[in-house]
Amino acid sequence: MIHGHDWQFDITFKCDELDKNHFVVDVGELKAVRKFLEDTFDHTLLINEADVVREDKEWFEKLELFAKVVTVPNCGMEGLAQYVLTEVNRIVSLFGRGLHVVEVVCWEDSKNRATYRA
Repeated sequence: MIHGHDWQFDITFKCDELDKNHFVVDVGELKAVRKFLEDTFDHTLLINEADVVREDKEWFEKLELFAKVVTVPNCGMEGLAQYVLTEVNRIVSLFGRGLHVVEVVCWEDSKNRATYRA
């Protein structure tokens, strides 16, 4: 059954060396992270990669007519926390200075959350 969530993420960064403004990260420079989060979670239908049956490609293509479908390794809140940490680390690794994500908290709603630490 398809149901909705209002996913929210708390992302904690760490670096080896502060930037020229003495910041761990200038949030104004995180446009690529914001784009990744919006493209992945904003008005999308998340599906576990394991649930996509390769032999039934026609069904999957029809589903894409009605929704923006995004496949992820695990669409539970624990899996999403790990996925966001991995993907955001790929993006911020380009900043240098040893910048990386050390923790992501994935909020399913105001009460339920899961934390993934590197």
